[in-house]
Amino acid sequence: MNENLVKKDIKCDYDMAIKIAKETFEKNHPKELQPKWLEKCMSIDGNRDENNNWQVKVTLLPKTIKPNFHWKWRNGSLILVEVDSITGIEYIVISDGPEEAIEVIFKVEVDLAMSLTKILVDIDLNTLDWTKYIEKR
Repeated sequence: MNENLVKKDIKCDYDMAIKIAKETFEKNHPKELQPKWLEKCMSIDGNRDENNNWQVKVTLLPKTIKPNFHWKWRNGSLILVEVDSITGIEYIVISDGPEEAIEVIFKVEVDLAMSLTKILVDIDLNTLDWTKYIEKR
């Protein structure tokens, strides 16, 4: 199979899973009832699980994280940076960053083949304190 077609299919599946997850999120949390600040602070992303379904998460990034770590804007994206306490050199954290750095407020499993969704996490949005989160640019 052509590698470009496979990449295109994965991209189309990803886009469809994100679309379905957004619709599911908004069905549970209608826009008019969401806190006004939420859209400015949330991110949505997904990946395939062991069953070849999509796990899509809506997340918030807290302002306060572990010492020597901070968020930095680069090329329009927010990245996690660790500062070496001895040299002061900044390193981009690719993996093994602090798990508490991302708060999952909604997570859904999307089975595109069967057209099914299963909500795995759904936080009451009214319990969130907007002052704790980073705004997207």
